[in-house]
Amino acid sequence: QRIAEMGSWEWNIFTNEVTWSDQIYRMFGYNVGEVNPTYELFLQHVHEDEREMVDEAVMQAVSDGAQYDINHRIVLADGQTKVLHEQGEVEYDKTGAPLRMHGAVKDITAICETEEALRRSQVTLSGILNISPEAMIVTGEDGRITIFSAGAEAIFGYASEEVIGRRVECLMPESIRERHRGLISEFGASEEVS
Repeated sequence: QRIAEMGSWEWNIFTNEVTWSDQIYRMFGYNVGEVNPTYELFLQHVHEDEREMVDEAVMQAVSDGAQYDINHRIVLADGQTKVLHEQGEVEYDKTGAPLRMHGAVKDITAICETEEALRRSQVTLSGILNISPEAMIVTGEDGRITIFSAGAEAIFGYASEEVIGRRVECLMPESIRERHRGLISEFGASEEVS
């Protein structure tokens, strides 16, 4: 669990006792056994902007078996914020009364930070492409256009929506399209050899 940055938990709904795996203690910034885990302690760590949402999701799962599968932030005692992905399920007795809820939690902070960095870089790239007078065209390995800048729109007379996903040869005179495809194929073959 430590290597996977994942932990498991169980909440006895009848007695209100909670058990955490060692990794959950670590996720929440505690030494193993340092605190007595409770549902209330868990909620105290949930970011205040998401606490009500998390509590409602738990109660919905307990009351009617709704799926408990959420992402939320927690705040540690030192002020550090982490993002967790939690999944859980509720066990019921023969009469349908909830007995216990158990589940798993994964620290997805690094994934979220990477996604946010990627989103910021895409916004930056998009801004550069939209203000640059130069024609910038990016294709995938298959020769299909993935990026078509505002400068390219001005020069070629196509809106990006018209060409994204099409082969780059659509921008060339018909008389040289086949030759271009051949050159690209040769280039691809030479790259594989080297």
